Amino acid sequence: MANDVKSVAEGMADIARSGRIGRPVFVRWTETVRERGAAAQSAADTAVGHVSDWMGAAPDRQTVVGSPEAGNLTLFCAWDSGQSAIVATGVASADDRPGLDIALIGSSGAAYHEGSTEISA
Repeated sequence: MANDVKSVAEGMADIARSGRIGRPVFVRWTETVRERGAAAQSAADTAVGHVSDWMGAAPDRQTVVGSPEAGNLTLFCAWDSGQSAIVATGVASADDRPGLDIALIGSSGAAYHEGSTEISA
């Protein structure tokens, strides 16, 4: 899954940099992982890193709800420029598989990703 996330993130970065959706203004990143604890924290940290790249800087403020130990972690990120993001991780159930859902909203368009490594804009 880590390589899939990196591939999807790189595709979204290309879209953000291309100007096709205007200036990135909001991101919703939801990811399910297999394990609680370090896996949930790592997924959230990686997501914030990618989103920061798309926004052009690290967030000026972050609010965290939940805990890595519970596996459910939500980060509300805000930039002084008015950009914002919600990054959430959760643990996949035993009969479910890890997944990734991203909405990258720009000032004049949007790009979405759900589940697979194909990206649509």
